[in-house]
Amino acid sequence: EKRQLLVQSVNQGDKSATLFRKALGFDTIKFNNETPGKIWSIIDDRMKKTIGLDLSTYLIITDANNGRTIYHTLLQLIDMANYWGDKKTNHSNVARLYDAAHAYFAQTCDLLVTNDKKMAKKVMAIYSLLNVKTKVMTAIDFLSDD
Repeated sequence: EKRQLLVQSVNQGDKSATLFRKALGFDTIKFNNETPGKIWSIIDDRMKKTIGLDLSTYLIITDANNGRTIYHTLLQLIDMANYWGDKKTNHSNVARLYDAAHAYFAQTCDLLVTNDKKMAKKVMAIYSLLNVKTKVMTAIDFLSDD
């Protein structure tokens, strides 16, 4: 039943994602204060304990490596866990696609600069998981960097 909830959350969007987030029981304030590299072990651990599924299996189930970009899938998972979550709007799913595209193409660059602090935090976490060396900065940090 909980595994089905995971697949539904990937395929059906926000309502199922909210149920999935509740099932995993994330404390958003504590979660947002974790380092980008640590969030994946937290997500993996919670998934194993609550639904008996690890992150690697999640990526297989969601077909992340077969036609669906891993960046979009990981951003969707981060959003379901509410790591630096965005306010849900009618355009949230489209915005996630753009964020995923920016993260994907920037992986070959030295630097990704964005005005979106939440996107920056999410992409830092994804790059950490995927061992991408691109530095991620907000525009303010970029302009104040010496």
